[in-house]
This record gives sequence, structure tokens and C-alpha cells, in this order.
Amino acid sequence: MRSRMGHPLRPPKAGDDLGTGGPYPRPPRRVGLPHFSFGGLWRNPDFVRLCASYGISRLGSQVTLLAVPLTAVALGAGPREMGWLAAAQSLPVLLLGLVAGTWVDRVQRRPLLIATDLARAALLAGIPAAALLGQLRLELLYAVALLAGALAVVSEVAHAAYLPVMVGREQLVEGNSKLAVTGQVASVAGPTLAGALVQLVSAPLAILADVASFVASAVFLGTIRGREPTPGAPAQRQAVWRDIGEGLRFVAAHPVLRTLTGAFGLYFLFDALFWGLYPLYVTRELGVSPAALGLIYAVGSVGGVLGALFVEPVTRRLGLGRTMAGALLVGALGELCIPAAGVAVGGPVVVALLLLAVGEVLVRSSDWVFAVNFVSLRQAVTPGRLQGRVNATVRVCTSGAVPVGAFVGGALGEAVGLRATVLVGALGVLLAFLWVALSPARSLRSLPAESEPSPPADSSRTMPPRDPRRPAAERI
Repeated sequence: MRSRMGHPLRPPKAGDDLGTGGPYPRPPRRVGLPHFSFGGLWRNPDFVRLCASYGISRLGSQVTLLAVPLTAVALGAGPREMGWLAAAQSLPVLLLGLVAGTWVDRVQRRPLLIATDLARAALLAGIPAAALLGQLRLELLYAVALLAGALAVVSEVAHAAYLPVMVGREQLVEGNSKLAVTGQVASVAGPTLAGALVQLVSAPLAILADVASFVASAVFLGTIRGREPTPGAPAQRQAVWRDIGEGLRFVAAHPVLRTLTGAFGLYFLFDALFWGLYPLYVTRELGVSPAALGLIYAVGSVGGVLGALFVEPVTRRLGLGRTMAGALLVGALGELCIPAAGVAVGGPVVVALLLLAVGEVLVRSSDWVFAVNFVSLRQAVTPGRLQGRVNATVRVCTSGAVPVGAFVGGALGEAVGLRATVLVGALGVLLAFLWVALSPARSLRSLPAESEPSPPADSSRTMPPRDPRRPAAERI
């Protein structure tokens, strides 16, 4: 799934079985509207600032999501070049992901988040600067995409390990859900803004909006007042590769994490097969304008908002495992709407646009239903000292499939055409659904208990004492 990149059950109450993964009390007969409240974590000023940072950054990133590929198209990129660009954006996950997880577990997360925001702002500013100087080339786009992707890997792993400083396990689901809703609400306005900016000032100059959003995000993070505990220095620091191995072993040994990570990685592989070609496909093959494409993205973001809002009642009704399996199926059906739009392009244009919009809604809503569940699940079962490494391991195994899919998609697009490549990718994502649907993970009802692996026999690391004033939990 695109970098349009948990578990949303209600906050646990006294008497709930959280240690054994037992079921929640009998669900209501119907899935009703979610309960809207400005209590809970909305009363935590630091969490509100974190949400503001996330939402503003998400809003600006929607501009880059549209503007960078359209800049490449304007520079004459074909299917192969578009595949290279998508691969450059996602390749850092493979190159840096595991090391980033170890690094995040050794340092304070908030200063790291601020630094990566400011660095990405400076890096992206190079694209409009080069355009104004008449020096913009595809090679520069590749370089910026690669470096910005590396910073994004560090930022996302740090984000996933930072929320525990603010909220406890009992508020883990609430925090993930609220962050998801915040990001998706920002994404509704983002694509429309992006399409309008691209048509008004050109694709390269529109990226300045994302530059400003990263600066604003860093400012909000800088105003968070809560103290973040400094990671304790072990008596003898393990080698980086030993730390990496500990995270890998934890994921490999956990049956549910192993299954969901493998299935989501397969989804990412086939999804990336054509999403790197998507802007080229809809603009050249289907004749969709940049403004219309931005509107389609915006409609899809409404689906993301609905997915983030309804993830809690749906999961309570169906159970954790069935909800995630169903989300993969809905996402696959949504992606099949994309090649169907190509078939319908010979008829009324509105039919093709409607299919694209429906596909976006289904994909975005299912993305967030699965992601919020999967993120919360792995945060709940992972000890605090391994959060960075486990999140990085899962990210490498899932998002790490994107550059492979992007390279294959670019080559396949050149060989058999854009429409056939889109169809292959859409059919391939069904395999991820089958993986989960046929596995024991499907029967999981609620969050399993935290699992603490035994330390290596030769390890002399000592863990810092837990601050009794601070609960532990996580974020998307």
C-alpha cells in the first residue's frame, strides 16, 4: 500500500482479559456510529501537539505525493523512470530500516523527530530551487527521493516508539485511532490542495507547501513539555548486528506477528507493482487531469477517515483477526477497480472516474482498518526496549517489498503495457488476503499479551528501571 502508509478496540476496562488475549464482552447486535468525544487523550496537551504535528505534516505530504510524480512526468519520464522514482523513495527501508530501529532504541525519540522534519524540509526545498534555476533533472528527483526516504524511515520508526512515553497500554488503541483520524482528515484536503497548487504554480513549486509543513511539524514537536526518559546506558553495549538480530528473532518467533508481517509484505509487493505507475496510467492512458487526480485522491481520503473512525466498532463486532483478513480482501477489490477504469474509458468519462474514486475509497479505508489493528497489536505484544527494532523489522519486511515491486512494475510496464501491469498487481494482492484467511491469526479476537523474550546467554545488557510515573504504549 502506498505510503498512504494497530488495533482500534475500545480502551480496556477493569475486568477485561488483556493478558491472555481473551474475547471482549459480547458485541452489540449492530455496528453503530463511533462515539465522538473530546475527552480522553484530547485532554492531554502533549498528545494534542503530537496530533497537530502529525496532521500538518500529513497535509503537506499529500502535495509531494502528487507533485513529485507529476514533476517526473513533465520531465519526460516513462514507465521505467517512474518505477525507478518509486523505488528510490522506498529503497531506504531495505538499506537503513534495521539499523534505524537499533538507533531509535538507543536515543531519545522527540529530538530525533524534530531533526528529521527539519532535514526533510531543507532537502525538498532543493526541488523548487532547481526548477527556478532551470537545473531540474530526473537525476535530482531520484537523489532527493532516496535521501528523503532515508529520513522518513528514521522518523516513522521513531514515531512508532514515541507514543509509549505519553500513553499507557490502556490508551494505546485510543491513541492510534485518534492519530489515524487526524492524518486522514488532513488527507481529505491535501490532494485537492495539491491538484490546485500544481495547476496554479507548477508541480515543482507546489512542493514548497510540504517544506512549510515539515517546519510547522517540528515547531509543534518542540513545544511538547513532557519529559522523555533517557535510554539507560547498558554496562556493555551490544554490537549493532546483535541488537538487530534480537528484533528479527522476536518477530520470527511470534506466530501472529510472523503471519501478518508476511501477508502485509506480499500485499506491499504487488501493490507497489503499479502504484508507482498510477499517475502515469491515469494521466496518459485515461486522460485524467492533475486537478481531477487530486480530487480522486481527496475522495479516497474520505474513505481513510471512515476506516479510521469505524475501525473500533467493526473490530469489536468481527474480532481482530477477521477484521484484518476482511480489510485485505476489501483492499484487493478496491485495487481491481483501477484496471476496470481502463476498460471503461471507452464509454462515458464519468464511469472511469467513478471507478477510480470507488477504488481509492475501498483501498484507503481498508488500509487504515488493517494498519491501526496491526500497529496496535505489535505495540501491545512488544516490550518497550524492543519497540524500535520490532517496528523496524516489520517495516523492512513490508515496506521493503516496495522497491522490488516498483522495479518489477517499471520493467513490466515497458514490456506489456500499463493496463496489463495494473491488472497483475491488483490480482496479486488477493494472495495476501488468502494468507491471513487460511492462518490461525484469523481467529484472534483481541490483543494478545506482551511477550518478553529471554535475553541472549552472552548478553550483559542491563535494562534501565521503568519510571513508575510513566505508562508505556505506542503510535502509528
